[in-house]
Amino acid sequence: MNRVGQHLIGEDDAGIPVQHLILKAHEIGKTLTDEALPIDNPETLDVKECSDDDETRVFVRQMRAIRITDGMVRGATSGFYRAYAQQSHWARESLILEDELSNYDEKLRDAWRRKFDEVSQWMMRKTKKKRFR
Repeated sequence: MNRVGQHLIGEDDAGIPVQHLILKAHEIGKTLTDEALPIDNPETLDVKECSDDDETRVFVRQMRAIRITDGMVRGATSGFYRAYAQQSHWARESLILEDELSNYDEKLRDAWRRKFDEVSQWMMRKTKKKRFR
């Protein structure tokens, strides 16, 4: 990349072989996987604070239905807002394409569904054990 910079500012008049550019592009491309998106410090993102209005959200009502503690609900809500702010930042910085955003959303929803089902199962088993004591 240094060579490209020198070429652009006129310090190097020699051409850059296309093969070198292709290799460099391939090298950069390998680092741009789904897992390689930058995760920003939450303090630098514009993350919405939790509020009483969150009680109307479906996922909060679901957690309340299975008697998740207030602290866990606040933590999950905060995580939701952080994920949304991070996703918005990636979109603004053109680090993720629109179709990738929908894939990201679906993965996030799927992870939440699985976690909700897991916690629901655990809570049902716990409730059944208490009944039979």
